[in-house]
Amino acid sequence: MGSEPLELAIEPGTPPRTIARDIERAGVRVDARLLFAWFRLSGKVREIRAGNYEIPPGTTPLKLLDKLVRGEESLRDEKFVRSLCN
Repeated sequence: MGSEPLELAIEPGTPPRTIARDIERAGVRVDARLLFAWFRLSGKVREIRAGNYEIPPGTTPLKLLDKLVRGEESLRDEKFVRSLCN
């Protein structure tokens, strides 16, 4: 990984093997096969939640899995504009 956080979007129903590939494609320097194996060995593979995640530089596989299992999504500032009609 570089010095910037990476964004990862996990859609509901995405298989864990695909999640591991998507993490690799997002720019995390990890072998997707090994990451998937880690997910399975952890016993938490079915607990990974869908959502939009930010992966900071230096995130370990353990911290990454914990983030995905807790559903610790990235927070984005969104502004809503309300139109007032008389």
